[in-house]
Amino acid sequence: MTTKSISLKIPEHLNSEFFSEALNHGLNTKDVKILKLDFSLGSAAGDNYLSNIYRVVVTYTLQDSCPKEVFLIAKCILDAKNPNSVFTEINVFNKENYMYLTILPQLEDILVGVKLVPQCYYAPESPAPTFVFEDMRAAGFSISDRVNGLNEQHCKVALYKLGQYHAASILLLQKNPSIRDSPALQRGIFSSVTLKKERLQQFVKQNLDSFADHISNTQEYENIVGKLRNLDIKKFIERVMEATQLSNGDILVLSHGDMWVNNLMFKYEESNPTDVVMIDFQGSAFVSLGLDINYFFATSPSPHVLMNKKEELIEKAYFLGLKDTLEKHAFKMIPSLSDITKEIEKKEIYELFCSASILPVVSMSKDDSAEMSTERIREGKIKPSQFATKRFLEAMKISIKKYDEHGLLSTEYISSPN
Repeated sequence: MTTKSISLKIPEHLNSEFFSEALNHGLNTKDVKILKLDFSLGSAAGDNYLSNIYRVVVTYTLQDSCPKEVFLIAKCILDAKNPNSVFTEINVFNKENYMYLTILPQLEDILVGVKLVPQCYYAPESPAPTFVFEDMRAAGFSISDRVNGLNEQHCKVALYKLGQYHAASILLLQKNPSIRDSPALQRGIFSSVTLKKERLQQFVKQNLDSFADHISNTQEYENIVGKLRNLDIKKFIERVMEATQLSNGDILVLSHGDMWVNNLMFKYEESNPTDVVMIDFQGSAFVSLGLDINYFFATSPSPHVLMNKKEELIEKAYFLGLKDTLEKHAFKMIPSLSDITKEIEKKEIYELFCSASILPVVSMSKDDSAEMSTERIREGKIKPSQFATKRFLEAMKISIKKYDEHGLLSTEYISSPN
């Protein structure tokens, strides 16, 4: 028997046979009999662009047992078989499948008692690419506020866990160096494949121009406005592309690749976040640790945290999580705080790029994002003003002088006058 919320369209393959197979895999048995499936929508409109997500309460029995309930998430990947989709080009399904079923269990084994991610029960590619996860909401986890961004305590919990995750990947690489050559982990969401897309470049320039308009009447930004308006976007993107590639001295980790608010689920005690799990590993790759950290600060903290707490969070959350984990395993070549801060700054152009490409989308108001989709963005059906969100404009005002001082708006990227 299947029940569902009114007007909720469920893919045909999400049936009793499918969930019987999923539970047999996840519970390591062959005796599952499905009694009831109860579906509801797993994410709000505008909260997820690469997949359709359903929350499923499954009532089942095992051999000679009483009925049991399990709370699951079914995540159906969009565009996974569309040859014209950029997500097909970067093979998001195979990457995430490999991460959840092969890599992440090994990282959790290294960390002993630290939960990084929801359990993945099942991940078939046919008849439609789909993941089945444990529903972390049933265990008391929830997603925070993407519109306003994370407060200091949320950032502390998230960055400490990111440090643990990166440390575990360093230890796994030491144990099994050949894993670095895994085909699925060679490039993240932003690489030479995606960054060359003209629509993406135009979108970044559009958002930088919107910000320039926003600050154009403020005298202290007068010089910066001119640099933004005359930015040669192709040269700028070439520099971003360089930052995504490994260079001499980079601290190599397995990245999350898409470390932003909605890919973090927090657990609370008396309204205070105490733990977090990460979800959506479609962008993981072996890269510099500076990429995940710059991505996080571009997309996730509130403007107040970004302005006042960034350096402290790097030291007392991220670095502490990395250092504690590596010391626990007697790893000898632990990067220093200075090593890490220098690497973050070396990759800082990636933060600027993500601030102009990701933040305007993920911080949209719930009303503006309700009709959002990757197709509508690609087709130019979203007004530029809708991307000029309050958090995007405030975050850019906080960071733009630093970007300019560090040469990220250099004349090297300024268009020559005709």
